[in-house]
Amino acid sequence: MKALRRALRGDFDHLACEPTSGPVFGLLFALKSLADRPGLTAALGKTRLAELALLLVLARVAHQGSRLVL
Repeated sequence: MKALRRALRGDFDHLACEPTSGPVFGLLFALKSLADRPGLTAALGKTRLAELALLLVLARVAHQGSRLVL
């Protein structure tokens, strides 16, 4: 959870190498990078509520099942 918070804060944005912390971190890192491109993270802001909203969006993209399962 700590790594996810740091990723959502943008602490890893300056890294030019491939993440090697596992498939879950890699997926979240890639999804956050994709959210940064059109400005989604900037539009949401840096508040805790904005980070949680972004996490919900990324989780929905990562787990494409029925919403009733969640």
